[in-house]
Amino acid sequence: MRRNNLMESAEFSIHFHLRRTFAYENGEHPIVMRVNYHKTRKDIVTGLSCHADYWISEKNMVDPVNDEAIAINEELVLIREKSKERYRELKESKKPFSVNELIDCIKGKEPAPQSVMEYMDIKIKELEESVDIDMQGTTFYKYKRVKRYLEEFLMSSRNFKNYPVSGIDVDFINKFSNFLRKEKQNGQNSVTSLLSVLRTVLKIAIESGVIQKNPFDSIHFKRKPVNREYLSIEELEQMEKVSDLKPDLELARDLFLFACYTGLAYSDIKELKKGHINIDQDGSKFIHKARYKTEIMSLIPLLPTAEKILLKYSIDADFRNFRWKVPYNSKLNGKLKEVALLANIDRKIFMHLGRHTFATTITLSNGISLETVSKMLGHSTIKHTQEYAKITGSKVKKEMSTIMGMYS
Repeated sequence: MRRNNLMESAEFSIHFHLRRTFAYENGEHPIVMRVNYHKTRKDIVTGLSCHADYWISEKNMVDPVNDEAIAINEELVLIREKSKERYRELKESKKPFSVNELIDCIKGKEPAPQSVMEYMDIKIKELEESVDIDMQGTTFYKYKRVKRYLEEFLMSSRNFKNYPVSGIDVDFINKFSNFLRKEKQNGQNSVTSLLSVLRTVLKIAIESGVIQKNPFDSIHFKRKPVNREYLSIEELEQMEKVSDLKPDLELARDLFLFACYTGLAYSDIKELKKGHINIDQDGSKFIHKARYKTEIMSLIPLLPTAEKILLKYSIDADFRNFRWKVPYNSKLNGKLKEVALLANIDRKIFMHLGRHTFATTITLSNGISLETVSKMLGHSTIKHTQEYAKITGSKVKKEMSTIMGMYS
């Protein structure tokens, strides 16, 4: 213990002095704390002061002639102890530090962020103040979504929720990109958008050289033309008519049909609870739920077909008391392949196809406006909904057939 104290005094010491070269209007001089570390010294103004006549240099204190002087000395003791504590904390971290970093620590300045999640938190806090002022709330939620995905990715791949930002390289970005595609079921365009958010968050670390080589230089962001597949009315009827299904296949079919008649994505169906379903005074029923993917509220009038599916799994006469155990998405999609074969549907059936079907076959093809469909789907912008509108060619063909004879 004695040896440690000697080492501490050899490389680090603190003492107070009066800066006599400067005086305030009341004639008092500032009391300054001088920090010596590895033969380098730095002065910190304490905010305290006294007259030169009352300063005792050899004791580093004010002559305790009155209560005010005693209070100043007590404050100097606290400053000294706090500074020593900060020094010990830095030493115990086992990381090298400069006298400037020591001074910053003593002053209470936050150290520069070290981890990717710290960078995420700083950016989110910065954006939070701009929500609904000069930035759309949907943009803010996209950043929160990337943070959530990063936490899940780090836990699944490295079993901890953080990662040093200096270690982010092309391999990290590629693995995170694959995680977004395979585990979180994001399409190419969504992955591109999410990685752009991460690049923005890490911009300061890249420009300051904390990340020595920009990993995004080797990654090309390219959006793919959107081709949203969907089931026709005839194919929906084929799915509904399949009978004598095993319980697991019947559940898979019913969950898929529920997606077709509500537009809910897999994650939202899995999260759906009684509290998300409301009944108005006029008896109309609707689902009011924030989307798991974007946290944007969706408002979906409940079609009778969807209500019947819920009632089928209800424990009593109230359709909102439904009980179903939603399988993992990959397992559910595997069951849907079996159902498609039994329904004589020669195409790949998967849960998200139900959301596409609701947008096209159920709503847009029946004249529901883009704005209304966008609200029901919980889209951040109407541009996303327009991607479905581009493929409703059957509706265009049907409506134009009425005037074909006029221009033959």
